[in-house]
Amino acid sequence: MFERNLQILKDTYPEIYIDITKCSNDMKESLNLEQVLTKKGQKNLLIKNGPKQYYLHSNYCPYSEAQKWIDSSQLENNLVVVVGGGYYYHIEELIKEYPNKKIIIIEPSKEIFLSALKNINMQPYLTNNRILLLQLNNPYQISLILAELLIAKGFQNFDLAILMSYRRDFSNFYLELNKSINDTLKTLRCNITTEYVHSQKWVYNNTRNLHVVNIDNININSYFNRFLNMPALIVAAGPSLSNQLSLILENKDKFLIIAAGSAVNILEKIGIIPHFVVAVDGANAQQRIFKNIINYDQITLLYGHTINYNALDSFKGKKVWMKGDVDYSTEFYEYYVGINTKEVEFGPSCANIAMDIARKFGCQKLIFIGQDLAYTNDQLYATGAVHKINMHTDNGDRILTKDKYGNDIYTKSAFLVYKSYFENYIYQHQGVEYINCTDGGLNIEGMINIPVSQVIETLKTIPDDLFVKITSIYNEELLKNETVNYELKLKYFIEYIKREAEVILDLSEKRINKIKQLLTTVAEEMYEEFTKEFDMVEELTEKIEDLEVHKKFIQPIVAAFNLAIRQTSYNSLESKTEGQLKEKYELLLNGIKKQYEFYDVIVNTLFSAINVGEGDEHE
Repeated sequence: MFERNLQILKDTYPEIYIDITKCSNDMKESLNLEQVLTKKGQKNLLIKNGPKQYYLHSNYCPYSEAQKWIDSSQLENNLVVVVGGGYYYHIEELIKEYPNKKIIIIEPSKEIFLSALKNINMQPYLTNNRILLLQLNNPYQISLILAELLIAKGFQNFDLAILMSYRRDFSNFYLELNKSINDTLKTLRCNITTEYVHSQKWVYNNTRNLHVVNIDNININSYFNRFLNMPALIVAAGPSLSNQLSLILENKDKFLIIAAGSAVNILEKIGIIPHFVVAVDGANAQQRIFKNIINYDQITLLYGHTINYNALDSFKGKKVWMKGDVDYSTEFYEYYVGINTKEVEFGPSCANIAMDIARKFGCQKLIFIGQDLAYTNDQLYATGAVHKINMHTDNGDRILTKDKYGNDIYTKSAFLVYKSYFENYIYQHQGVEYINCTDGGLNIEGMINIPVSQVIETLKTIPDDLFVKITSIYNEELLKNETVNYELKLKYFIEYIKREAEVILDLSEKRINKIKQLLTTVAEEMYEEFTKEFDMVEELTEKIEDLEVHKKFIQPIVAAFNLAIRQTSYNSLESKTEGQLKEKYELLLNGIKKQYEFYDVIVNTLFSAINVGEGDEHE
């Protein structure tokens, strides 16, 4: 049975197979499981944990226990996430009772999973296309997989249930997983909403900014691991920053200073020149931040291609671009010109991004100030920021919570998303110190809370002139770029995008017109014409989807919007009866029409950005 199960596992879950076969020999000596039979002769496990021992399933009737578990779990959604596979009695009953539900099984114990492979027939579970098996015990890693899967498949809600026996040894895992899934979902849904709202701006800025890649700038990889063991001071523009500036000014030579967004203006006003400023914002406000920068000759800009293209053009200092982990346009550019740079993890805030940058630079102490994530004293920014916004003038919701000292404070959903990102990132990336010296604001789990004065006492002045070092690396890389002739490569790349975009524009317009004709066909109830005309729509779609610009540039941008529209349409279709044929067709076509019209807007935005000088209305 074991060999047969292993072969099925190899065919269906090759990554789990590799992991299990690697560690199965080592695990034999550490097993604390004893194979037993229930009173009714079914296979079971006696789990021995020190002086305690208990059965994996009921030692009388596992099936009766499974039914009680299902009844008590109150499974209301189409997706069920089950913590604990065990010997799968509860999964077998779950499949029988709910044949249409999707099931994700999380097995946190390699020992129990290996025992199941050896002792029960796993084929019904490993080959069932309605079941997904995850053999992991890292809540953050699982939450990322689940959250992306939930959003990709359009699931709005799910049920999370844990097998009774797993509550003994895996209760903390279960609680951490539940929190991590919800936090990650909030972050990803926030990102998707942001993508939709700002998609035109992002496409336009990304495409315009690609016109200058590696021409008067370099890639950030040149700075990776060049500041080994140095302390990094990551400065956000939260209200409490004002309280700490004088102390930072006196000790500015003890840090590599990275300003997040508008914090650069606050620092400069009191005489602190940051080594780097991180910027990714596509809004016009970014121009105001750069307009107020004084020390262009010393400050180096680290930017993503989503940055406002006018702001990028107006920055007169050293410019360093970075590829984010969801940066489709930059990835497409690199694919075309034949380079492959390492990614920077793009969180929802500049400070989130600065954290990953500092770690990749080789810094061992990541020190945060101004990271309030709340309306400290009813303010949103520290004194000196270009943004003149407080709690009473800021848009969005207000959430009453506790600050790091236990006092009441207001925050908002966006700040909680930033907080969750920090915490999940820290959980995933150990090996460096994360020190929160912010004077107030929300507590960030995983960061050590220490007053900045105490941290400064432990630091020595950095002997190197970091501005000289940064400039030297920059100039070396500029010279290397000149030998590659990126200007010519870019010219061919832009021309290639333009050619394909012209084809896509023509096909997209024809596709929308066909959908409009189909709506007229349905309105007049000429159903015999529907299939033939819809086949023409699919032919146009296939032609679009064969083009590389669609696959590598446009499709990733419109995917989230399309999924949301499809899910809404499908939910509405479920409420229609078989006799409501006209209403079903209209619902389906109107959903498709929305997707195609949004797609057309994105392609037109791309095309106007390629033809620099046209389409300046996007500014």
